[in-house]
Amino acid sequence: NDSPREEKSATAILVDFYLASGQVHEAAAMVSDELSRHPIPPVGLPERSSERSGDGLSERIFATAMMCADRLDEAESIYRAALFRVRRSIGSGAPVLYDAATLLARRGRVDDAARVWAYADAFFARTGRHPRFVALLLRDRLLPLLAAERPAEVLSRLFGGGRQLTDDAACALAFPVSAPGE
Repeated sequence: NDSPREEKSATAILVDFYLASGQVHEAAAMVSDELSRHPIPPVGLPERSSERSGDGLSERIFATAMMCADRLDEAESIYRAALFRVRRSIGSGAPVLYDAATLLARRGRVDDAARVWAYADAFFARTGRHPRFVALLLRDRLLPLLAAERPAEVLSRLFGGGRQLTDDAACALAFPVSAPGE
């Protein structure tokens, strides 16, 4: 009898496998099914220790599946929740931002995508961590997209600026907080 958290982790592994093998709609369907049974708790509400929502890494994979399946609004909502939880867990939003940079580019925020991706890439280089396989696939699609939209010297400047961002600044750049009434 698995807990919802263990089930979510197992589903995330399968979703990542489906994404890696190019089965994006199957991955998104799995995410939809998982979230219909176990919705992501709202960010910021107090949690009992028995209901802790986890480290956010499964949500990051879920958001990426939704993005790859062109379900961008759902992806953004899940990325936001994942970002909060990953930052709480490891002290940096970089694992989420590495994937979410593609969402920004797909939404036409090319300059922001370049900066955010460069920040996340610098985090991985600095800490010796490695992005997972699907994140590398996203990178291999994102960089040519950015290069098609901006000249090399502009991209170089954007990447340089992104590498200088703090985690707070990179997260705020990726997912600004809306003012009430917006």
